[in-house]
Amino acid sequence: EPVEERPGLETSAGVVHIWGPVMVVPWAGPDEALAAIELVGRDPGAREVSVIVLDLSGASVDEAFAAVALERIVETVEGRGSELLIAGPSPEAEAVLEGLERRPISSHKDLDHAVAAAFQIAEAQRRLL
Repeated sequence: EPVEERPGLETSAGVVHIWGPVMVVPWAGPDEALAAIELVGRDPGAREVSVIVLDLSGASVDEAFAAVALERIVETVEGRGSELLIAGPSPEAEAVLEGLERRPISSHKDLDHAVAAAFQIAEAQRRLL
């Protein structure tokens, strides 16, 4: 089915976007999402990223496998001292997220809302420093 166009956001799979403190990682699969987040941890150009949005829009999230991957993603993001937000989770993904020991700080029905919330969090973090 056609992906609705979002102004300013590319919806093509696998494209990671970074805008200052906010990074959007599309879910191309558990390994790819984790690899993208770990790569950013090693990229000096992404040092100011403090809020990561994991975009699950339209993704089918396999329960057992995805739960392990999402848990590792939350741990990796928290380990960097960053915050994780989820965008566009399906009902299955919501169920997986509910069952995690460590959860992302919030979940938003679409990417635009998640990105807006991410910038608000980044701004609040900046004020605390």
